[in-house]
Amino acid sequence: MAKPDYTSIFVVDDDHFFSRTLIHTLEGRNFKNISFFQTGEECIAELNQRPEIILLDQFFADGQKTGLEVMKIIREKSPASKVIFLTAYDSQKLAQDSMALVS
Repeated sequence: MAKPDYTSIFVVDDDHFFSRTLIHTLEGRNFKNISFFQTGEECIAELNQRPEIILLDQFFADGQKTGLEVMKIIREKSPASKVIFLTAYDSQKLAQDSMALVS
């Protein structure tokens, strides 16, 4: 059996089915330190945990921060965290804007 991996991972997505599937897949690969958040604001509130990886959706319910807005705050508060966008939204501009935050 594979050795447990305690990499700190945040899953931030308001789609419960997708999130549960993603978390189940990560757990199946022996990741043991996964936190789930339905909004970017919840994620931001817990950045003091210094997650190593953040799997982040782009769009949340009306009135909530977008994934890009959340990523800007992550860059300020937890710059060492690696952010991976997971979105069904197909936009070259979104890809360019998110990549601009990396550099």
